[in-house]
Amino acid sequence: MKLDQKLINKCIYFYKEKNYSRTEISNLIREATGLGETQGKLYAKEIWDEHIGGDYVPIYLREGNEINQTIDLTQENKTLVENIDKNHIEISYNGKNIKTIDELLKACNIDLTVWEVERQMINKWDVARKDQKKNVNYDNGVISGYSEDTGDFNIQELFQVKVWLVRRSPISLKEILSVFIDESKKYSPKLFNKPEIFKKTHQEENLYIIAPVDHHLAKLAWNKETGFKENWDIGLAVESFNNLIESAIQRVQLNEVSKVLFLIGNDYFNADNLSNTTTAGTPQAQDSRWPKMFETGCKLMVDSIDKISSLWPVDVLTVPGNHDRHTSYLLGEYLKAWYRNSESIFIINDPLPRHYYKWGKNLLGFAHGEKGKKENFPLDMATDPNSKKHWSQCDYFTFFLGHFHHQDVKEIRGVKVEVLPSLCPADLWHTENHFCGNQRTSKTFLYNKENGLLTSHYFNQ
Repeated sequence: MKLDQKLINKCIYFYKEKNYSRTEISNLIREATGLGETQGKLYAKEIWDEHIGGDYVPIYLREGNEINQTIDLTQENKTLVENIDKNHIEISYNGKNIKTIDELLKACNIDLTVWEVERQMINKWDVARKDQKKNVNYDNGVISGYSEDTGDFNIQELFQVKVWLVRRSPISLKEILSVFIDESKKYSPKLFNKPEIFKKTHQEENLYIIAPVDHHLAKLAWNKETGFKENWDIGLAVESFNNLIESAIQRVQLNEVSKVLFLIGNDYFNADNLSNTTTAGTPQAQDSRWPKMFETGCKLMVDSIDKISSLWPVDVLTVPGNHDRHTSYLLGEYLKAWYRNSESIFIINDPLPRHYYKWGKNLLGFAHGEKGKKENFPLDMATDPNSKKHWSQCDYFTFFLGHFHHQDVKEIRGVKVEVLPSLCPADLWHTENHFCGNQRTSKTFLYNKENGLLTSHYFNQ
């Protein structure tokens, strides 16, 4: 849905002239359009980013706002906000009117969906004061007053209320996994396990590697922006992935393959959180919200594994990318739970920067490739604990990388370092930065246990 320009202008006015918060702008948009809370917040953020600019500062932290100064809650009692940075606030109060943390947070209009209490402190003491009475004189039309002690003492309770706030973090990966695993235990599909059929049917000792890398599910590329003919959104990405799997299955004979190594992750997802940024926080041109992307990606992956496993046993290896380090790991745990009753599908989902797989005399390494130099990976293969134990048993060594969206093979001291190509087209950012024009393709490989690489196939988009 595109917002009406009059509504956008109204939001800009209230941001600039009325000092509205993002929540207030979101509510204004929702009232005018009937959109939900999440969509309203998204449009409020977009309007700020495009028309106001700079980092968003919450209303109660802005320069000139009363909470950013000394607040006279009464004539005598003051609240001070100190040590403010992007992620921390310290609020202290001395007086008689506020006695609890809740009262202090309410008085300061703290949004507890954004902030949470890290520490708190409350002190109370009594102060004895002499009562005074006021006297008024009227002399020649001039009113004057004075006070005098009554001789009586008044006991007054004073309070110190102090609270340290920290910005709330998004729900942690550990919490998501815990909830998901508990729920997934309630259900698992009944799988047809066929190890005996596989033993009788597949005579050749060949490993078939299907390696779709850098698919960037839910990325948005518009050909009018890029100048290339290709568009890309979540629907096109799903269609492309399904075509790739069908093609990979058809390129080999049934009895040519004894096992499939299905490589997943490697920026399979385009974003890593609800803010639609990469793991490091880089904003992405995103076609879908994170939950829709994740749900679609899980279903697409299950459908793909089901197709492959109907023909051959499958080892599924997750290699997280720089766009989806958390989400790819979560996908791996999802698949482990989904296929936990299968005897012919094995999910490998280790939190390692480099992964290794031995097939006969072949030692295969896998990493996304965004960190380190290509020249370093052969030495890693020879020295990493998970690979060096196999080094002397193997004759053929290959390290597969993603990340670069183009093909490249370089042999370094007997180890081939192969950069795998991608089916995903360039978006506006890639086009502006000259990362464009690469052949959109994906490769599969057939490895024999004794004789190494036999053949490779291409699927061109």
